[in-house]
Amino acid sequence: MTPAAEPDRRAPDLTARLVEAVRGGDAGAVDALCRAGADPDAVDGHGTPVLSLAVRAFDDPTAQALVAAYASPDRTDALGRSPLHLAVELGCSDLFRLFAGHGAQLWRPDADGRDALALARHWHGVDLAAELRRRSGLAGPVEQRTVRSEAGVCERLSLGGHAFLTGHAALLTGLEGSYGVPAPAAELLARALAAPDLDHVVWSETTRAVAERRTPAGHHTGWDFAAALRDRPDPRERYFGAEVLRTVHFSTEINGYRDGDADGYRNEDGAGDGDDNPFDAPLVDLLLPWLAAEPDHRVVLALTAGLGAARDGRAAEPLRALTRHPDRRVRIAARTGLAGRG
Repeated sequence: MTPAAEPDRRAPDLTARLVEAVRGGDAGAVDALCRAGADPDAVDGHGTPVLSLAVRAFDDPTAQALVAAYASPDRTDALGRSPLHLAVELGCSDLFRLFAGHGAQLWRPDADGRDALALARHWHGVDLAAELRRRSGLAGPVEQRTVRSEAGVCERLSLGGHAFLTGHAALLTGLEGSYGVPAPAAELLARALAAPDLDHVVWSETTRAVAERRTPAGHHTGWDFAAALRDRPDPRERYFGAEVLRTVHFSTEINGYRDGDADGYRNEDGAGDGDDNPFDAPLVDLLLPWLAAEPDHRVVLALTAGLGAARDGRAAEPLRALTRHPDRRVRIAARTGLAGRG
């Protein structure tokens, strides 16, 4: 008689160790356990996927290790919430981008029937400090600290073991683009202005969204909107405009362009025609007089970066002058723009 096979006790052991590693924030151990056969879609004793545990802990490295092992960002917990839903709720814009980039189902609803866009719209309108007091039952002050990533900065708000990141406006902006329902440019500007720190992730997300605006005929309406901001009294509005203009130029350079892309923007002598980026000459036309009158160093930095990207001979002399600017970042941007011009 053939003896009965021994039960494989490794799987429960690996799951327990994986849950422990995720809760401990040990991304290296998570990677090793997944390579050893642990299920990256494992759940804890409450039915919560380990990827959701990482999201709740705002633990990007651990979440990245699980996603690299093919953990599903769509697996739901006992309440019908997926890691993607949690990332939107908690304002984790970096994790949301990670999940979306690995095939998360943006249109999949949560237990209340809300997809990612509906969730983002809801949480964008929530008073996070009041929500933290409600969840924690505490009346004390909300702790706030800055969290930095490659995408920019967010504020982390926490109280009584509960926390949010302030990435909801950036999330909403990105999702509106994914769903093809972009907000008006003026509304996107208002979202950016609500974040005092120009390095906040909402600034890059909203300027990119405005820069992508086109009419059905291909006319860049974002360019027109941005150019009109150069005379605004608020330097942050001028900064927004400068960032949109250089983003239009940069995206045209990277993604290619078609005939007529810059129609209506070229100067009278036809500069901008040929094989170069059609926005080279129009960008320099705008930035040279703007730079000459701009007093704010942050705006000057954005203008210098834009001028340095334009392949137009008129940019060289102003860039050389900007290498002597009192702001170190402007000097660096000017030198970078001059590099390779001969």
